[in-house]
Amino acid sequence: MQQNMQALKSRQKPRRQHGLLRIVVHIVLFLLLGALLLLGGIYGRLALEKRTHDQREAARIDALLEDSIAQAREVLLQGQTDPGLLRSVNQGFSSRKRLLKEQIASQVREGMQNQAIVEHVLDALLDGVLSRTQDPAARQMLTDTMQGSRQQLIEAISQRTAEAVEGMTVAQARLSLPVTTPHYGLIYYYAALIAAGAFFLLFALALLFVWLRYDNRKKARVGELLEPLDYLIPFFIGVALFTLYPIVRVVIMSFQERYRLEGTFAGWGLGNYQYVLQGIPGTSNYFLQGLRNTLLYVLYTVPISTALAIVIAYLLNQRLRFSALFQTGYFLPMVTSVT
Repeated sequence: MQQNMQALKSRQKPRRQHGLLRIVVHIVLFLLLGALLLLGGIYGRLALEKRTHDQREAARIDALLEDSIAQAREVLLQGQTDPGLLRSVNQGFSSRKRLLKEQIASQVREGMQNQAIVEHVLDALLDGVLSRTQDPAARQMLTDTMQGSRQQLIEAISQRTAEAVEGMTVAQARLSLPVTTPHYGLIYYYAALIAAGAFFLLFALALLFVWLRYDNRKKARVGELLEPLDYLIPFFIGVALFTLYPIVRVVIMSFQERYRLEGTFAGWGLGNYQYVLQGIPGTSNYFLQGLRNTLLYVLYTVPISTALAIVIAYLLNQRLRFSALFQTGYFLPMVTSVT
């Protein structure tokens, strides 16, 4: 009999260890997920750097053109009251402005220095003014005035342009990013994506280490520890997407002044909070009105709803006809709300 039992046990299939397969599935899943998140974060970072470069380039072009026009106008018209001269300067600048912007953009892309670009812009502006000025004496006076301040203007405009470009950082480009930008999520949250991708990859590597170095018994134990994680991950994903992200996004938007639906805003500050707390001068303060309405709502609804709930609870606990049906109908929405 004992020999038959031993033979029967020897013929039984070995018990399947589900933890082993679970570890393999998690290694593959976390490797894929980590790689996708990491690649998405890297792509967002590269796109943000490109956007920052484009913004710096645009800011440099605008600064070189607008500052040159403003400074040249101030120098040429300093102490001048002749309306004809004023008209010649304005018309000369306007006639060169569009062409100069295209030329400056081309020179910036070619890698020219600010001083060389400013020198070219000042020459072009002066030529435009001289082409509109008929009086030889006025032409000579404008030429002498520009030549006398030329080097000073070049250094000052170049310095201000460099400062304007240096102020355009990657962080500022990220904060000024409109939500309508393609791949906005990848660009704005690139750091979080890179961190999450690195975490999943490290977790996958740790599981791979367990698979390579541990025996089957320890692997099965690790797999059993992973089982609760499989049930919790979908819940955490839902909370992160539909609860945490909206909260974080609303907090960020609260500091974006004059925010519009297309994602643009005037700047960063506490203007929204100031508007809510103080209101618009001469109008109703909606914040105080909202507090008053909320207080009245609480005073009216809480006592009535509490008293009504006590009465219903008392009736449901009585031995009445169809009480079980009423209890089921009352609690059914509460237990099925998540579904």
